[in-house]
Amino acid sequence: MVKNEVPSIRERLQFFFKTVDLPFGLLFVFVLLNFLDVRPGLTNENSRLALLRAMRVDHSFQIDKYKGWSGDWSLAPNRHYYSNKAPGPALLAFPLFLPLDALDVKLNTGNPGALPSPVSKALLCLFTQILPFGFLALLALRWMKGQGVSEEARLYTAVALLFGNTVSLLMNVFFGHAVAACLFLASILALVHRRYFLLGLFFGLSLLSDYSSFFAIPALLLGFYFQRVDRKAIARLALGGLLPLCLWCWYHYSAFGGIFRLPLAYINPLYNDNKSGAAWGIFGLPDAIIVLRLLFGPERGLLFTQAWVFFSLVGIFFLPKGSVGKKIGSIALVTLLGLLWMNSSFNGWHGGWCAGPRYLSIAFPLLAILAGFVFDRANAFFRSIANVALGVAIFLRALVFSFGAIESMPNIWLHYFHYLCEANLQDSFRILAFLVLLAMAIRRKKVDTTATGKVDLSILP
Repeated sequence: MVKNEVPSIRERLQFFFKTVDLPFGLLFVFVLLNFLDVRPGLTNENSRLALLRAMRVDHSFQIDKYKGWSGDWSLAPNRHYYSNKAPGPALLAFPLFLPLDALDVKLNTGNPGALPSPVSKALLCLFTQILPFGFLALLALRWMKGQGVSEEARLYTAVALLFGNTVSLLMNVFFGHAVAACLFLASILALVHRRYFLLGLFFGLSLLSDYSSFFAIPALLLGFYFQRVDRKAIARLALGGLLPLCLWCWYHYSAFGGIFRLPLAYINPLYNDNKSGAAWGIFGLPDAIIVLRLLFGPERGLLFTQAWVFFSLVGIFFLPKGSVGKKIGSIALVTLLGLLWMNSSFNGWHGGWCAGPRYLSIAFPLLAILAGFVFDRANAFFRSIANVALGVAIFLRALVFSFGAIESMPNIWLHYFHYLCEANLQDSFRILAFLVLLAMAIRRKKVDTTATGKVDLSILP
């Protein structure tokens, strides 16, 4: 290359992937399996699609014409119906949905009152969730490499991030959790790089996409404390949050008559428990029993769906004081505690049709990053436990790939075991194909487990 010549796009991409040092097949399998396995999101997803269709056809947020698509609606004081979901995913997806849906309606039904086609929904998930999440995973792994995290530990993070947690199950449905998780991960990356304008932008959009992101604010404040942010940083943060703030005010004032009026206050009475005295009929005081069920319960608990999270959490206490890993762990822990507080106070805490605690979704990418730091400090015994825990989570992902998500059940594994016993040839092939493709992607790059250049500081003496 001639000196001072601007690198080509190809050269930039080659340099980027070289610095990430991730088996490219892993990302390819993640994108391929999620894109080919787009599933109906039922009433939750249809509520967001109704908002998108109303915005395109009626130039309005009112979903009166499409109320029949979903029971997830809110009846506002103006006596019109609106989606009861946070508007961020729909607002962000609208530029893509605009031409896509117009073509979809014209080619398929010609009826704007019909649901969007599976192809349109698949493309919507691909460009708003699957590809952005994959790209952010690459950025996170690149940053971890810069922090001295070994290749083996980064591979562990990559697999946990892309295949081993609840949010990875939601990439193929337009629930909003995947969009919020992308935006919160982008917020964390902006924080560690001290890009405060981007932090304000991404976290503001995360709040707009999932109201539960509000409970992650203490974690970000802890990050500010670690970085000793000054007034200029706060000013850049506020400037970045200006666009999400304007969108927030515009939507909530237009729909519900006030910027602090959320759709939760006007939801379908079917989901409203007015006798409980809970806020908006759904949020009460945190319940310690529900916290235990979210952590250890067989219905949706972390122990049964992604037990590697406990490896990350326990490992926080063994990371060196003041280290980057310790700080990331502290932020991850505070994020999870805030979400547990919220989730345990919610009357629909189990999340319905999902093979995991979906209201904790935005915390999982950060916990996967933490797992890489902990993995480097652990000895062979704890690494083996961590690998087994991640393997179980991956097998659950394979079962969901074959059989789909399930409604809240007393024991998630017993339920899937019943499905497995009655599996036909197609179901068995899907499970095998998922596991084989993932194994091939992991094994494509041989991992050198000794070339870390670090002293072996094990968790156990």
